[in-house]
Amino acid sequence: FEKERKDLIDEFFSNLDDEYDVVWHNKLAFCEVGNGDYLAFDMKDDIAAPIIYLSHDDGEGHGYKIANN
Repeated sequence: FEKERKDLIDEFFSNLDDEYDVVWHNKLAFCEVGNGDYLAFDMKDDIAAPIIYLSHDDGEGHGYKIANN
């Protein structure tokens, strides 16, 4: 799933000044939810690594913290 996440960053979410795009960075995707969105560990805090929802199409759950880890 990481290759797909990185491909999406390269193609659509590369702007680190955009708060929507930046959510895609520093993550480790581990599950595609079936609609093109992903669940990922947030690696910016590598100790806790909370699980974050990544939406590829402006979904309202984008960036939502699902669990602590």
